[in-house]
Amino acid sequence: PLVIKLTLQDLGETGSVAGTIYAFSSVGSIVGTFITGFYLISWFGTRTIVWTVAAVLLAMGIVAWNPRRRFVRPIASFCLIGIYLFPLLTFRDMWHGDFVKESNYFAIKVVDRKADERDVKALVLDSLVHSYVDPDDPTFLGYGYEKVFARLTDYYVSQHPAPSVFFVGGGGYVLPRYIEALYPDSQIDVSEIDPAVTQVVHDYLEMPRDTIINTYNIDARLFFIQEQPKGTYDLIFGDAFNDLSVPYHLTTLEFNQMVKASLRDGGIYMVNIVDDFRDGKFLPSFIYTLRNDFAHVYLFGTRQGWREANINSHVVVASERPLDMARLTDSVGGRKLLADFMDDDDLTDFLSTRKSVLITDDYAPVDEMIAPLVTARLAR
Repeated sequence: PLVIKLTLQDLGETGSVAGTIYAFSSVGSIVGTFITGFYLISWFGTRTIVWTVAAVLLAMGIVAWNPRRRFVRPIASFCLIGIYLFPLLTFRDMWHGDFVKESNYFAIKVVDRKADERDVKALVLDSLVHSYVDPDDPTFLGYGYEKVFARLTDYYVSQHPAPSVFFVGGGGYVLPRYIEALYPDSQIDVSEIDPAVTQVVHDYLEMPRDTIINTYNIDARLFFIQEQPKGTYDLIFGDAFNDLSVPYHLTTLEFNQMVKASLRDGGIYMVNIVDDFRDGKFLPSFIYTLRNDFAHVYLFGTRQGWREANINSHVVVASERPLDMARLTDSVGGRKLLADFMDDDDLTDFLSTRKSVLITDDYAPVDEMIAPLVTARLAR
């Protein structure tokens, strides 16, 4: 509005002047949004961008300023530049941030943590710890759902050596490195949308460059569309969901059909789901949707008392063939694993008491379903 007022010389030109200025404004907004989102953030980071914009605005103000007294402008300009540079230089470490890299998707940090009484590296994406990694022991699993994934993998590989596996989401590459270490003849493909995450795993979490793990830095659904891996994989792992963000297009009926088509006969699809077992909306809808494509669906808890817990991780497993639950839940090393699960009959009873919807590409209210999880996390 101010630019229009300064530009307008004749009321008869109001329409053309306003239209021209708004057109340039719209073009600038579109170009700025795309350049920033796709290039500037990954090149410079948000803090550098903010300080650069501040410097440009300051310079524009000085250039456009025309005080009545000539000596006022250089003195005031010098003071303004000093005010700008003082916090920038004094607190430059703070502006740099404590992350190792800022990508188009995340502020990526690697920090030292304790997990299961051992020193490990934690991969933190934004404010969420995604993985605990012991660079010296690729078989270390820090999260309960990873242990369930590993147990299901061991169960399958015991009768199908050298499996072909696919991971929806890479994170710290904990499970891919676990499978590589224990089953070196496997084919391991990972879809990790953020190439910066993969780079950090190589540089800071010591994943070798000559690994047998093949990484595709694209969205998992796009991978299935482009590669069309029909009947390629024995195991497909879904590890892209948490309680803050769920890519809805990886939860729908249509995506499940892509997964099913990519599995070999007898293959298993397993997904980590974070939700409230008693009151959550996402878990029952995800299971209900999955049962429309797969003949057998199971639900596993990741810790003791998971049915009475509030927000917790769960592992949903789907297959066209029934799992041998007696063999899967046998004791290993004197410890009972995966003893508490829900099979098809249990899940039928579970869904009968819960409101669930069919998640499709046309109707996927996933953000609404996980909103209580986000609220609960922010309230902590």
